[in-house]
Order: sequence, then structure tokens, then C-alpha cells
Amino acid sequence: MFSYRAVFFLPCLSICLIAQTTLRTKDVREMGKGGANAIPQLAALLTNTDVDIRLEAVKQISEIGTQYSLDPLVQATRDTDAEIQIRATDGLVNFYLPGYLKTGFGSSLRRVGTSIKGRFTDTNDQVIDPYITARPDVIAALGVLARNGANLESRANAARAIGILRGKAAIPDLVQALHSKDTTVIYESLVALQKIRDPEAASSIAFCCATSIPKFRLPPSKPRACC
Repeated sequence: MFSYRAVFFLPCLSICLIAQTTLRTKDVREMGKGGANAIPQLAALLTNTDVDIRLEAVKQISEIGTQYSLDPLVQATRDTDAEIQIRATDGLVNFYLPGYLKTGFGSSLRRVGTSIKGRFTDTNDQVIDPYITARPDVIAALGVLARNGANLESRANAARAIGILRGKAAIPDLVQALHSKDTTVIYESLVALQKIRDPEAASSIAFCCATSIPKFRLPPSKPRACC
């Protein structure tokens, strides 16, 4: 009986492996047309070895945008690819602030070789309504990205997302992000703290007004978020 099953199992296994290697991004897009019912299949692709497949899966999950999108998007924030982290971040924000996918940092992303290019909008005043509370695991995932994202853009984008979602629990992560030497990460972290409006956080960011960040200057077009 064992050998009988093996005769059929091995060919099936080979077919499955071939199907995985020949999967194309347009196939993932077609899968996304299934809406919320397709999320389990799309979530399974987040461990695919092809970064383009994982990226397209994140895009589709974000576009579907239901409560069932949150778990796989949180998972996607742990991906090692910066663009996937950014797309997952914007997808999480979009659930709580519908329409964000069209205005967030991810909407301007372009791949140039092995790097990604994007532009943060000068306006940074978006925030969810006070009666809306983001899930704790969402804020925790964004906090990790603000500290340890795959690149500076991913970290800055996560910091902006924390501010939009009023992620008070991620204040320690934002404070840690302030130690970055990148002005965009610092600025987004400061504005996020300003949006959260926790008086107790003031003592934690006092160093930004002293000599700890002597070279930091906010761009003239951006309001001061500290001191």
C-alpha cells in the first residue's frame, strides 16, 4: 500500500513544485479578483521564494482591505524586502484610513534596478478619528519597522504610519528611531509623536533639542515638531 501511494504522491509533488516556480505576477493579480475569499491563497504566497510574487500578493491583500487582510499584512512587515515592508505598512494604514493606498508613500514607489525610489508628500496631517483604535499587533509590527526596517524609507514610512494610527504603544520605538542620522526618519518620528500627543513622551525626546542631533535641521517647508 505504501508503494502504491508513493507512485501517485511523487508526481503530484513534482507538479506542485513546478506550479510554484512558474507562477507569474499576473496570476497573482487574477487570484486577487476573488476578493476576501482569495486571502488565504494570497497569504500562502507571502513565503514564496520569488520576491515579485510576494510583492504582488501584498498589493492584492492590501487592495482587498478587509479585516482578514490584517494578519497577512502584519506578517508581510517581517519580510526582508523594503518595498514589501512599505506596501504592507500602507495596507495596514489603508484599513483604518480608507483611500490611503492612493496617497501614501507606496503610491510613488518605483523600482530602479535593485533599489526603490519614492517621495514623501510634504503634507503630513493625516490621522485616524479618535474613536478608532488600531489593533495592538499592528502597532507593534510598525514599531519594529520604525526601528529596524530594511532601509531608511521603510523606517520613515513606518514612523509616519504610527502617527496616523496614533500608536501610543510604539512611542519607545519612535524614540529609538530619533537616534537615526537620517533627517526623514527623524522628522517622521517627531511628527508621529506630535500626533500621538502623549505628555510623558516629552522627556524622552528632550535630547533632540540639545546637541545630540547637532546636524539635524527641519526643511523650511515643514513645521517644527520639537521644542
